[in-house]
Amino acid sequence: MKKLLIYTLSSLLLAFGILSVRPMAASAAPDNTYVALGDSVASGAGLPFNTSDPDAVRCQRSTQAYPFLVASSLGATLNHKACGGAKITEGLLQPQNAQGTLMQAQLDRAFASGTPKTISITAGTNDIGWSTYLGKCHQSECGSFSDTASSSYLIWRVHQNMRSALNEIAARSGNNPKPQVIITGYYLPVSNAQSACMDKQGLTNKEVDWIRQQATLLNIALNAMAYEYDFVKFAQIDFSGHELCSADPWIQGIAGPAFYHPTQKGQEAIAQAVIRALE
Repeated sequence: MKKLLIYTLSSLLLAFGILSVRPMAASAAPDNTYVALGDSVASGAGLPFNTSDPDAVRCQRSTQAYPFLVASSLGATLNHKACGGAKITEGLLQPQNAQGTLMQAQLDRAFASGTPKTISITAGTNDIGWSTYLGKCHQSECGSFSDTASSSYLIWRVHQNMRSALNEIAARSGNNPKPQVIITGYYLPVSNAQSACMDKQGLTNKEVDWIRQQATLLNIALNAMAYEYDFVKFAQIDFSGHELCSADPWIQGIAGPAFYHPTQKGQEAIAQAVIRALE
């Protein structure tokens, strides 16, 4: 069954969608402008943020998030637009409702001052309803045939939606050089190699394997973009040995403010992966 599911998804990833983008005139942004787009992983959910900044509060946007570390390494001007709860659809491409406030689409804000030099994107888990699946795994049982079929379809949609976002970036760049786009993968949050603890409460070994499989398939879908677009690179994120219940977890546990999200060390590891991809 596992091989069949992977084969089915692989076949779907080969399908080409018909997309429409709107060509827009674009100017070049100031040299070395870096724009960070994405969800709560990119915004730094659960880490300290500026409570006097309304957008930081709405989007759980922390200065300990990986985009700040990447910008510092590059010596770049950071335009941090990632927001908790963002999807590729409602978030990057379309406005997003963030705690009752309608936020402008992240791509609109990314190109507001012209075409940036670098863009990072961390998005996809909200599109597949990742938190809903994780909640089901912890509270009851997950990994049924129905769960797998639904997840496979939504992962295929992530592939299509990310393609739409990249086509939009290309169109908005106009005659300017396209930004170097880094799409980050997602870490595998749990492992059967780790001892049981409160953070794995309710998870069977089979469910842990299922969670890891779905995260891996999502990463495959995101990684495919680097083969389709010459201005895109994929940053693989590896938290091996630092999953929940490990001696040195890079993921916030149940007692943390943002369960399953990276700690400060986790954000540093993501930053290093993005920097390596840029090099």
